[in-house]
Amino acid sequence: MFALAHRNLTPEQVDDTHEAEHYLEKKGVEAKRVRGGFEFDGKKVGLHEHVPLNDMEGEMAIAELNGVIEYANEILGMLKPDTQLEAWVQSKITKSKDYLDSVADYLKRTPGSME
Repeated sequence: MFALAHRNLTPEQVDDTHEAEHYLEKKGVEAKRVRGGFEFDGKKVGLHEHVPLNDMEGEMAIAELNGVIEYANEILGMLKPDTQLEAWVQSKITKSKDYLDSVADYLKRTPGSME
């Protein structure tokens, strides 16, 4: 607890700092910890600010979509044409499809969205 008091950080801030540090390290970003955040590429980024790692968004999207495919296939394997589902389950499936439709439409229609 002395280290927390000495650095004027709450336990939540320490957890956030460690998570951010681990994330940057995992992404291969050499960052130096500075008061209130990190410094890399000559820029200071606050702990709760967006870290501008331009090449990571695609990697994240691909990983998330692979998870969606995995869960969709798992759910498909559990369902039969006569399966009865509760309303909230039907709603979640409908929302998932709608969200993915929206993303696909955006990517198709927005010039430069996939740069």
